[in-house]
Amino acid sequence: MPEVPSAARERVLDVAEALFAERGLARVTMREIADAAGMRQASLYHHAPGGKEQLYRETFERTIERHRAGLESALARAGDDLRARLRAVADWYVGRSPMNFLRMMTSDMPALGEEVARELAGPAYAALMRPITDAFRAAAMRGGSRHVDPDLLAGSLLAILDAVAFAEGRSYGDHDQRTMAYTMIDVLLDGLLPSGTADPP
Repeated sequence: MPEVPSAARERVLDVAEALFAERGLARVTMREIADAAGMRQASLYHHAPGGKEQLYRETFERTIERHRAGLESALARAGDDLRARLRAVADWYVGRSPMNFLRMMTSDMPALGEEVARELAGPAYAALMRPITDAFRAAAMRGGSRHVDPDLLAGSLLAILDAVAFAEGRSYGDHDQRTMAYTMIDVLLDGLLPSGTADPP
């Protein structure tokens, strides 16, 4: 098979990644990817002989690697303060195309089959969850927060940031995405009830 020019291949991956992020694996067709990339469907299979599943896997791996590098860099710049670190995570997410992590893990990956889902789950956890999990764990060890399952906290934060990312262009009063993300981080860290209140009135 002739080698595919890198620029054309990058265009295919960019287009496929955007479509998968917007709609999910099941709702994207190879014809739609080809049309968006400006090529015939038959030509698309030169880039991805394994079809849509191959393209999804490659774009998934590329997406999580970009997020891993971005998260680790953001957290390293934020220092040790947990609030600053979580806000740095939010800053990384805000303004980027929504990833829809929950749909990826519960719908897209299982559709690829159990073996592939298992292969991708480890790198996804390492790239997306572990940097945030480590931030929560480090804060608890320093006495800066309660000891709560860091995976639960990291998963909750990712779900919140996914929801905030999808709020772009929707009306939530005067709140922009960064304000919404920071507010929810403050609620996560400080709670919602007034100080000293055990139960809601």
